[in-house]
Amino acid sequence: MDVKAPKIIIFLLGAIVGIILLIFYPPAKTKAANCGGVTPCVCGDTVTSNYTLSSDLNCPATNGLIIGASGITINGNGHSIIGTDILNDGITNGAGGWDNITIINFNKISGFDYGIYLLNSDSPIIQNNVSEENFYNLRLESSPSANISGNTLGKSTGLGSCDMFLSSSNSAIISANNFNQNHNGLRISNANSGTISNNTFIYQQKAISLEGTSTGNNVSNNTIRTSAVAFYLSASTNTISNNKVYNSNEDLTGSGTNTISSNQFLHSAKPKMISFTEQTRTRNVGESISYNIFMLNATGAACADCAYSISTSPTEPIAINKSSNNLTGNFAPGLSGIYTLNVTVTDTNNNLSKRNYIFFTGSLETVTTRFYLRGTNPVHGQPSGNDAKSLIFSLPTKTEEWTCGAWIQNSPDIIPNYPLANLTAVDTNTWYTLNTSGVLGIERFVTYSTTRDVSLTVPSAVSYAFINRNLTGFNWSIDYPWHWYWLALKLRANGDPHWRSTPAETSYADFTYSYPSALALFNISNDNLIIKSAVKKSDNANFSLTLENPLLSSQNTDLNFSNLNHPFLGITNQILSAGNDSFSVNLSASQTRTLETVNLAVTPNTGSIDLTIDTWQTSGNYYKKWTEDGSASNIITSHTIGELKAITDYTVYVDGNYFGSFQSNNSGEISFTYYGGYSAKTFEVKESPSSEITNILPETGS
Repeated sequence: MDVKAPKIIIFLLGAIVGIILLIFYPPAKTKAANCGGVTPCVCGDTVTSNYTLSSDLNCPATNGLIIGASGITINGNGHSIIGTDILNDGITNGAGGWDNITIINFNKISGFDYGIYLLNSDSPIIQNNVSEENFYNLRLESSPSANISGNTLGKSTGLGSCDMFLSSSNSAIISANNFNQNHNGLRISNANSGTISNNTFIYQQKAISLEGTSTGNNVSNNTIRTSAVAFYLSASTNTISNNKVYNSNEDLTGSGTNTISSNQFLHSAKPKMISFTEQTRTRNVGESISYNIFMLNATGAACADCAYSISTSPTEPIAINKSSNNLTGNFAPGLSGIYTLNVTVTDTNNNLSKRNYIFFTGSLETVTTRFYLRGTNPVHGQPSGNDAKSLIFSLPTKTEEWTCGAWIQNSPDIIPNYPLANLTAVDTNTWYTLNTSGVLGIERFVTYSTTRDVSLTVPSAVSYAFINRNLTGFNWSIDYPWHWYWLALKLRANGDPHWRSTPAETSYADFTYSYPSALALFNISNDNLIIKSAVKKSDNANFSLTLENPLLSSQNTDLNFSNLNHPFLGITNQILSAGNDSFSVNLSASQTRTLETVNLAVTPNTGSIDLTIDTWQTSGNYYKKWTEDGSASNIITSHTIGELKAITDYTVYVDGNYFGSFQSNNSGEISFTYYGGYSAKTFEVKESPSSEITNILPETGS
């Protein structure tokens, strides 16, 4: 059914009521007029000649502007059209018609049913506009040869909302548009021979959909990031090439037959081309870990001729055996922390897929994080709408409830502390109703369906009742921070399920998961960054961290590691009194970088210390130099410096001034406490000359 139909029905009912009111309460005489050229336009006017806006239009109860002639240009000139009534449209040609229309340079079109709507309009040009927070930001029906470029579309809500929808509109050119946060990004239905290129999509439930009888469309050089489904292809005979897909839940779905070549599918949760046989991924140091992988092409067919590479990070010897499209082998982790098995598969049409699988080695810590079920829409590409809501950390401030006929679902919309983890249990405590008995469950990689991986029965409840269900019996590795977005709690029944949360009666879920204690990532500011490994080195004093930026742009990220007071080389570290190390690192496009700590333990008694290593020699004269700057002048900081010669006298200097002399122990370490006041201070450790073999400041260390 056409999505305009509900709008028309509501409009007709409203019109009947309106006619009755008009009989008894006639309004002052006003009516929309033709405008354009030198005649100013106001809300609801029909534009019949070229027009450039000179101010914003606020249209709370009408359409914005109505197109009333062919060949005209409506230039927003950096202004906006803002509505508050979803029964109206921002810019529309009404009942249809008028060709060669140009709509350009709107700062924002927002608050309407359709931001821009054209019906039966040949060769429209729509460029350099922002259309956001409309149910459909841009819709074209039976409007061939459109040129749509340079627009920003997004931030819509509601089941079925869409950034751009082309229906029966052939030969469109859609290029260099930004699609951001919507139920659907670009939908093309029964439209042929279009060119869709160089667009960017982020946080979509479905980024690009080719539906119905759409054929001959060329979809190329687009970038899709963090979307539940990158390509939904129910149509056939289209070309999908040279696109880059990052961090999505699924690469491709749908039953259409299309030409798919030279695409990159990077770090999707459920890659189409890599089938990994799941296993327990919490392991012991030195334990042999076997893997079993099947190679597939971009359409999901077995691919014995695919090229491949498999490695570990950090690097360990790895056995690789191939039989047809099956890859097997094993490796043994030698360090504690996070290892990744890095898999790359390239099919015969040059489609490339990459995926990392985390293994946690050594001792683990366990934490429980509470998510509240909320009636707000998620905004990170998960399904959203009337029946697909959020899991977040904040309590509701008013009553929120959501429902549907068969199932409802909620997904995390925020990444918790210790994001790289092994999820083991979800204890749900919810207020619900069901007309019949049903099930409450959790799905590891979200779909907009009734699918659950683990579930328990729940009884019917005619009025709201509280129920506890603890979902256990699984070990799910969260391989990337954004995998939290793809989890989904679901309440399923044929009896009209409801969830509710209020300030007094909150619905919540406690997620229990484990993380490695050796080098524990506490939080991360940029969920695009990949942690390839984070391990404690074999000498039990140093640590190693390998990061990867999969995107084609520079990415700056703040990271925080708990229980770590050793600084990393090459960056400024902020060592907190609690023993945490925080720092910021910038990775250029597609860069991988390994950071190593030094054997320097620094612990302030309060506040924090900003620390940067200048020189750290581990041979020869073993000279060390670093700078510290305290968050307060009265901080007292303990130091332990390693990687020195054993049983050797060393002198410590602060800002070039003699501080003290110390003899290293059998492990090549010296210790001292600095309490001399902070601004920026430079510390140096040098092997002592014979005249400085006595520590003249015994109270500062040993």
